[in-house]
Amino acid sequence: MIRKQMNYLLVFFFILAFIAGCDDFKSETINLDPADQAAVNIFENNLVRDLSTTVFEDSLINIRSTEELIDSLLGIAKTVAGSDSVFRLVVTRDSYDTYLVFRSKAAGDVYFFFKDFIKMHLVGASGDTLALMDDTMPYKTITGYYKVTLNDVTPLIKARYCYEVEGNVSYLFKIIATDQTRYRTFDLAIVQE
Repeated sequence: MIRKQMNYLLVFFFILAFIAGCDDFKSETINLDPADQAAVNIFENNLVRDLSTTVFEDSLINIRSTEELIDSLLGIAKTVAGSDSVFRLVVTRDSYDTYLVFRSKAAGDVYFFFKDFIKMHLVGASGDTLALMDDTMPYKTITGYYKVTLNDVTPLIKARYCYEVEGNVSYLFKIIATDQTRYRTFDLAIVQE
C-alpha cells in the first residue's frame, strides 16, 4: 500500500515538474537594441550600393601617411558614412586587407554590421587606431534576425563593431577577412547614434 502511494506521489511530482518546465518552451518576443534594430531595418528596407574596396601594398602603407591614404581614397569616391544604405563591399583580390574611408556625421557611437565574418579597424589621420568599444554579438541580435532554409536557421548578421568617433572626421576604414570569411562580396550597414 505504501509503495502504491509512493508511485502516485512520484507521478504527481513528475507531472508538476513537467508543467513547471513548459514555461521554458513558450515563445517570447525579442526586442533588439535600438542600433541593432536600425541595422535590421537598413538591411531589409533599403537599396544596396555596390562599392569596391581598395588594396594598398604594405610598403605603400608604411611610406605614406594615413592622411595621404585617406585623401587618395576620397579622391576616387571610396567613402562610406552612417546612412540608410546597405553597402555591398567587393574585395578586389586575394589580399583581404582592403580599405575605404569612413566619414563620421557627428561625434558619438557608430556601429558597423556585416553579413559575413569580417574584422575591421578605424585609423585616424594621425595613424592611431581607434579603440574598439564593443565587438560582442548580443544574443537578441543573433536570434532576432535570421534566415530559415529547409535544413537550417542561420543568423544574418555575422559581425558587429562599435567605435566612438569624433564629428565630421574621415577615418581610414580597414576591412580584414578572416579564415571564416565566406565571400568576396558582403553587405555592411552603418548606424551612427
